Amino acid sequence: MKASSKIAGVLIGVSLVTAVTVLGPRHSSVVPAANATVHQDDDGFSFLACSTETVRGKYAYEVTGSIVSNGPIGLVADVGVISFDGVNGASQASTVSLNGTILHRASLGGSYTVNPDCTGHASLTLPGPAGPIQSDSDFVIVNHGQEMRMINTGAGRVLAGTARRQ
Repeated sequence: MKASSKIAGVLIGVSLVTAVTVLGPRHSSVVPAANATVHQDDDGFSFLACSTETVRGKYAYEVTGSIVSNGPIGLVADVGVISFDGVNGASQASTVSLNGTILHRASLGGSYTVNPDCTGHASLTLPGPAGPIQSDSDFVIVNHGQEMRMINTGAGRVLAGTARRQ
């Protein structure tokens, strides 16, 4: 092989690496998450920003843990579907086991917010034996909006779980 052919091959390889580096993953065969915007942080690193639209749709979820104060104390297991409208509205239908007592419930309403760093907060009003109960959770969106990790932020709640897009 001639020296000029070797140099041409090296230049082509360097050009491909440079193109991938400069153009980034947005121009590769991997499609970025729908409804996300590519941003750069202060150090110049690119990331996909999230919005309320990122989680629009239904997610099957599970939450487990305990209530240690401020309510009926005991072990909790909760499964159901939480729906996000893409604007700020949320609703939930679930089956809950509280110390072995099974409850079927649907939310009376709810709202949510999503930050550009893909963290967020959901607040649902749930029916309770003595009247409506406010349930607040923080979450992080992962896997391009396909999943979420959640933790209940209510006083006396030690509850965490995951949600997966249906």
